[in-house]
Amino acid sequence: MIAIPGTEAWVTCELSLYSEQVPSSENLRFELLSRRAAPKNEIQKLLGSLGDFSMEARLGHGHTVDVSVVSDIGGIALVSLQLYSSTTIGGEQFGIYEVVPAEK
Repeated sequence: MIAIPGTEAWVTCELSLYSEQVPSSENLRFELLSRRAAPKNEIQKLLGSLGDFSMEARLGHGHTVDVSVVSDIGGIALVSLQLYSSTTIGGEQFGIYEVVPAEK
């Protein structure tokens, strides 16, 4: 996970390169982005847990995930994935999903 300089944003790196990652419902290999102001360790825990989950489940745009067991960022129990960006590199499709609080 790396910080985007000059922002409160964090993005996973190399998650999309794991062959074990289940492609998203949009058929993308992907990374995760958070632009939420929170301590680094909480963002790492959240994105790391979602990254681990991406090795087991097909995630994608609009999917909601209960993170109450692994994260307590501002009392957020549910997050939603929003397709932030996608591109093709070397014939493969990649994307970035932003992790945002889910609307109740």
